[in-house]
Amino acid sequence: GVFSEKDVEIECFTMFAAAYETSVSASYTCLVMLAMQPEIQERVFQEIRSVFPHEITSVEYDDLKKLPYLDMFIAESLRLAPPIQFIGRQSEQDAELCPGVILPKGMQIVIPIYELHRRKEIWGPYAHRFNPNNFLPENIEKRHPYSYMPFSKGSRNCIGFRYAEVSLRIILIHAVRSLKFSTTFKYEDIVHVPHISLRYKIQPPLRIQVRAN
Repeated sequence: GVFSEKDVEIECFTMFAAAYETSVSASYTCLVMLAMQPEIQERVFQEIRSVFPHEITSVEYDDLKKLPYLDMFIAESLRLAPPIQFIGRQSEQDAELCPGVILPKGMQIVIPIYELHRRKEIWGPYAHRFNPNNFLPENIEKRHPYSYMPFSKGSRNCIGFRYAEVSLRIILIHAVRSLKFSTTFKYEDIVHVPHISLRYKIQPPLRIQVRAN
């Protein structure tokens, strides 16, 4: 069938609503990670400045392709602090997960994204450390594509994830190009509270300084 104008409006609203909370949560997480790791923040800043040497008036989609380290940084931030900590699914048919292990039709499944992103079998012995190099192309190729799923995966993934990804990049481009972030909080002191969406036991405070162009 053909979508009516009202159908399109509803779908767009759903997409923006789905992306809003994840974008806000992910933006704060990224700023916290930058503040706690000034050497990484400086590298992100230098890359952004190389693409936007002067005041940013607009960000084009092609500009986003010129910021590979920013993408690696964002991916690592969302690996260790995914906006959604777990998701639920129901199997539509019997499925064999591995030899001898059958998932029966109708079974309720919980996928612990937070734990998946920290498994040493996937991410190595230092899985809990912040390391953007986890997302170098050669390292991505070694992993199963479902090893990393901050917005879920497959046909029923987050409807707003594309919008969230692009908006997050644009937010960080503007923020890091104009501002410098710092905090006295240490990475090892971060404690996340069990919840479907990411929550901090204590929110790290951020100090913000305006950069000189």
